[in-house]
Amino acid sequence: WSSDVCSSDLTTGTTITSVASEGANPVVVTVNPDGSVAVQQGDAVSVNIPTNGEPQVAGCAPAPFSPEGFVAYQLPDGGMVNISSDGAVSISTQDGFTVNSGVDSATIVTSPEGVSITSAPEGSLIVAAGDGTTMVASTDGFLNCNTTEGYSLACTPAGSVTAVDGDGYSFTDRKSTRLNSSHVKRSRMPS
Repeated sequence: WSSDVCSSDLTTGTTITSVASEGANPVVVTVNPDGSVAVQQGDAVSVNIPTNGEPQVAGCAPAPFSPEGFVAYQLPDGGMVNISSDGAVSISTQDGFTVNSGVDSATIVTSPEGVSITSAPEGSLIVAAGDGTTMVASTDGFLNCNTTEGYSLACTPAGSVTAVDGDGYSFTDRKSTRLNSSHVKRSRMPS
């Protein structure tokens, strides 16, 4: 795994996140459809958090202090794994990456630069950059991308593609998966 990666298996709902970490190995976080979470760093460190029951921990120690309502473990690189009493999990690395998994197994990954990746249990994915750019991919085949400069791209499962440039001009292809002159409709979006 390389650093700062989030992938979602749409067939199972499993989310695998690899985030940068000081030291030789990134922290790899796997969130399963049942809400269980596994944290791995190299071969020696693992924290397995089932949806009910006690976490299984290897290669890291309980943190010197835990916030009220949490059980905390310290990773060798200085990162933390916090497990709340309701089953939510928060993992943070020494250099500012965080992975949060709620009790509904939705996962949010945040980088120090403000990039956020949210994966829902049904497999949809939302990416938000620190500048406000967003990308949403849903399991039903829709894809929407928007930038702060006003550019957008929308794709439907039927193959319709609509692109809007920064000046508000819209380009639509409704029949094929490729843009060509016989299918493109160009129009000015109202301001």
